[in-house]
Amino acid sequence: MPEYRIEISPNNRAGCKDAVCKKEGVKITKGEIRFGSWVEIKDHGSWAWKHWGCVSGAQLQNVRDLCEKSDGSYDFDAMDGFDELSAEPELQAKFRRCIEQGFIDPEDFKGDPEKNKLGEKGIHLTAAQKKKKEEAAAAAAADEDSPPKKKAKRGRKADEDDDEEEKPAPKKGRKAKQADSDAVKTAPAKAAPKKSKKPVKEESEEEEEEEEEEEEIGEPAPVKKGRKAAPAKAKAPARPGRKAAAKKAPVEDEDEDDEAEEEEEEEKPAPKAKGKRGRPRRS
Repeated sequence: MPEYRIEISPNNRAGCKDAVCKKEGVKITKGEIRFGSWVEIKDHGSWAWKHWGCVSGAQLQNVRDLCEKSDGSYDFDAMDGFDELSAEPELQAKFRRCIEQGFIDPEDFKGDPEKNKLGEKGIHLTAAQKKKKEEAAAAAAADEDSPPKKKAKRGRKADEDDDEEEKPAPKKGRKAKQADSDAVKTAPAKAAPKKSKKPVKEESEEEEEEEEEEEEIGEPAPVKKGRKAAPAKAKAPARPGRKAAAKKAPVEDEDEDDEAEEEEEEEKPAPKAKGKRGRPRRS
């Protein structure tokens, strides 16, 4: 016995086995296309009829598998009752179209549109699915009602700042790098820390003492190496230096020589006065 059958209802007696139609007691009217599933209960079988628009996606998938051939094409004659619809070519065309496209034509479908899919069980949304759908619809409506947020106006300055940030820093060439390195090399060294004034004073005092000793002795003092001379501020008042002492010494020596010469001249006997030769003077 075939599992499924399609035919035109011959009377108004059969009721639709869909849950909603069954609850409401809706009948399949004469002349309508109906879809039957073979049901066996305790060795007794019968057709359970539905409106063509109440066929679920799962049942449509089963019919598709029944008619599909190995090459992917469909043998619609494999469906029980299809060949009997030859007098109704429009109904045959409807059946072929729905099997190939995988869903019932929307104008014929009696369930919720979301359930009109190949392989979907039932044609009505469950309570949980309906609630989820309502929440999604409410959220969408709220989004439409809420005014769009105004974008803050941007000033000229903000735009200029953005442009500056986006611009990459210019790369330095070889010349610029060389100039930077030269500038680092020629940078003035840090000034040496100032020395305290005490050592300067001591040095100046030592120098003064040395000068005094040189003046007394009359010999030039050896030149000191190493430390720099004290600044002008720390120098003591000028005194007669080495040059003056040197000048004095030769003057004293000259005086002594003159005195010695005079003494020698004094010691020498005075030369006798020579008489002038000539005629005796007449008295």
